[in-house]
Amino acid sequence: MKKKYQYQYIFSKKSRFIALILCVMFGVFGLHYFYVRRYWRGALNLFLLLALTIASSVFGIYYIRFTFGPTQGIFVHWREAIAVICAAILGITWILDILRIEQGKFRDDKGLFLK
Repeated sequence: MKKKYQYQYIFSKKSRFIALILCVMFGVFGLHYFYVRRYWRGALNLFLLLALTIASSVFGIYYIRFTFGPTQGIFVHWREAIAVICAAILGITWILDILRIEQGKFRDDKGLFLK
């Protein structure tokens, strides 16, 4: 006779609703990762946001300087590329995190699904 196994999932004590609100409102800062105690991933989001901010501001300053200065039409392409890459990574991971939290596939620091 075969036994029917019943799978029982253990869920985290962290709320999926709160993680979703944090992700939607403050996702680029990585607050939803800090909420579920995944500090390295939250720090990575903060680092990417800082790199995006610095690259954008530096590129903007150089763009204004070279556009209105004596040498017009000179672009600093590598600063623009850094800003675009950081923005793309932040935007894509933000959307994917919202979808993962909404579908219930987001995990906390112990690998448990949020309740």
